[in-house]
Amino acid sequence: YFAIASYTLSEILRNLVYYLEHKFVGTTGRTLPTQDIHLIYFTLVAIVMGVVVVTYLLKDSRIGYALFSIRDDEEAAQACGVNTLFYKLFAFFLTAFFMGLIGSTIVARYGYIDADGAFNPAVSLNTAVMGLIGGMGSFSGGVFGAVILSILYEIFFSRGNVYPFGIALAILLIIVVIFAPGGLSGVIQKFTRKIKIHQKIGSS
Repeated sequence: YFAIASYTLSEILRNLVYYLEHKFVGTTGRTLPTQDIHLIYFTLVAIVMGVVVVTYLLKDSRIGYALFSIRDDEEAAQACGVNTLFYKLFAFFLTAFFMGLIGSTIVARYGYIDADGAFNPAVSLNTAVMGLIGGMGSFSGGVFGAVILSILYEIFFSRGNVYPFGIALAILLIIVVIFAPGGLSGVIQKFTRKIKIHQKIGSS
């Protein structure tokens, strides 16, 4: 539902920005000065590392436990005294903060921004796809999903044809939903759990 709401919100904002630009400015899009590609690369690496560190620290914190409880059963979490509205807003603002950092850095790379680029619905879709492929609700799942999707993106988009990327992504999603509903992290967890069980049986 959050992915659907994010997609709807991005479409509303995209059309609103287009309307306001035509109404008050008469043009669409803005040209901005570009920055050095090496500076942009290391800035993106620093942002990604910041996201990983913050996510890792939140995972076993009070905030992380509150978010996990909301994910599992929001009504039960609220009955236990968890301020669900506060923590949901906190998660929304935190993710929006890092997305804003990434977006502003990408704009500095291309030197141009418009409503289609700022509110591209593919961004909301790709975020949900990363979670499905990597595994929802786990720290490693988001990393696995982002790496896999980035590799597929580079393989297919580097050839100049965007359609095979969509086909490969659809096939991968079908395979994950049918054979690995817990994502790649779920498969790894099951595999490591079986190994530990066999080790315990062997040692006994």
